[in-house]
Amino acid sequence: MGEDLRSKGPDRLTNKDQTNNSLTNTAARIPIVAVTGTNGKTTTTRLVAYIAKQAGFKVGFTCSDGIYIQGELVEEGDCSGPVSAAAVLKNENIDLAVLECARGGILRAGLAFDQCEVAIITNVAEDHLDLKGINTLQQLADVKAMVALSVKPDGYAVLNADDDLVYAIREKLSCKLAYFSHDPHSPSSSPNNPPQQLHTQLHLHQAKAEQEKHIHSSPKTHIHLIKIVKTKNKANGNTRNKSISI
Repeated sequence: MGEDLRSKGPDRLTNKDQTNNSLTNTAARIPIVAVTGTNGKTTTTRLVAYIAKQAGFKVGFTCSDGIYIQGELVEEGDCSGPVSAAAVLKNENIDLAVLECARGGILRAGLAFDQCEVAIITNVAEDHLDLKGINTLQQLADVKAMVALSVKPDGYAVLNADDDLVYAIREKLSCKLAYFSHDPHSPSSSPNNPPQQLHTQLHLHQAKAEQEKHIHSSPKTHIHLIKIVKTKNKANGNTRNKSISI
């Protein structure tokens, strides 16, 4: 994941076909990070956008709060659908897009892109059922899986290893895999995982401020993952968080 993403990415999307809801591509290309899940999408989108900005990217992102171009709010409101995503991808002032993909927009109009570099699935919960025939958690997980299925073969799907429905999505994917978990013994670290895919387990501290404090990224083109683990002082028995670059 330490590759320079600037040379990769789906075609920048330029205009919407009103007939079939597809988007016409041009030669310009930017990487896309797509974020979906029941809860935590906006927080994750903002955090990824912040990391990318610190790494030197010119970031545009969409979320349930609005559309942001290089940190500036350009449209306020729930902008987690494909129309808002297309607006970001049209913008010539960015070189990386982070797009929140809510289930409502996916069901109504699909995705605003055909492929992405990274897809993050936070979780699947009962909050968003009973829309357009989606009545079970498994059906909802299948909708969320569409985002991960759009990842390019050399890209990454980042899955919640603590959520059984999200973790099971790995079986449908042909891209590289990364996991996050609060459990250092989660199934994602098992040797039974397919050896041809890269599996990275992230042990994340719950506080966003602590996450941002410990994230290490190069000043220009690379974003590095870390894991945060608890260490215990043998003298006084106190525990503390320690970040380890991976």
